[in-house]
Amino acid sequence: MLKSYSVFFTIILIFSINILTLEKSQAQVFYTDDELGIGVGASSYFGDLNPDYNITHPKPAVSIFYKNHVHPYISLRAMLTYTQLGYKDEWSKNPFQHTRNLSFESNIFELSALGEFNFFYFLTGRKENRFTPYLLLGISAFYYNPYTYMDSKKYHLKPLGTEGQNLDMYNDRKYSNYALALPAGFGIKYWIKPGMNLSIDFLHRFAFTDYLDDVSTTYVGAKNLGGEHPNNIAAKLADRSIDKIGKNGVQRGDRSSFDEYFIMQVSLSLQFKTYKCPTRYNTQRF
Repeated sequence: MLKSYSVFFTIILIFSINILTLEKSQAQVFYTDDELGIGVGASSYFGDLNPDYNITHPKPAVSIFYKNHVHPYISLRAMLTYTQLGYKDEWSKNPFQHTRNLSFESNIFELSALGEFNFFYFLTGRKENRFTPYLLLGISAFYYNPYTYMDSKKYHLKPLGTEGQNLDMYNDRKYSNYALALPAGFGIKYWIKPGMNLSIDFLHRFAFTDYLDDVSTTYVGAKNLGGEHPNNIAAKLADRSIDKIGKNGVQRGDRSSFDEYFIMQVSLSLQFKTYKCPTRYNTQRF
């Protein structure tokens, strides 16, 4: 009798395990609303040293980002970006710029918040919703610190006050190492396997500063910067022209518009598996 009960409970136990295993194997796999990614690409600066929007001298760029899928048509993205910007007057075809002979470089550290708006219904893992172009719009804050080289030595330009920023009479020309920008652009994304998304962004930043390149207004003259002598680095870097055109009041830059920069980036991102149905899977299409 005891042996019969043992066989019976053994059969029930085996059957129960098989049922649980079957249910788990048949459970539908979803992907979380959260997405993590990394992007690499190139940037280009536009401003007083590159007013013609040439993209012939790009610099490297890299980003990491977190994205939350609010809806298959809408995502919110937080992104941290590092890039370099730089340009030289000698690269221009403009005779004035060749004479002016200025140059700059800067490291950029940017934190941005972006809205991502899909043209098509996008859902990783679902074949009929595999691809979409999208628009990007947001706001960003970034750190910059322009510098240049003279006789193979690096000089940060802001402390030197090349446009008279350290003089009381030009106090309105002072600028911060921090600025805001409005990023706007577009992209295309495609999930290459469930949970793994590939995208390419073209994102332009409209900066709220005209001093990304340390150039904006007029020369203040070597005399106001301490005079023309070999140890006066500020005067030397303020006017690097061979003909010494930098007299007080002569145009040095164009303050009528702010500087800009553009980043093109290819990104790979991951969404993780979950057996809980995320909100967006239950969302009806528009």
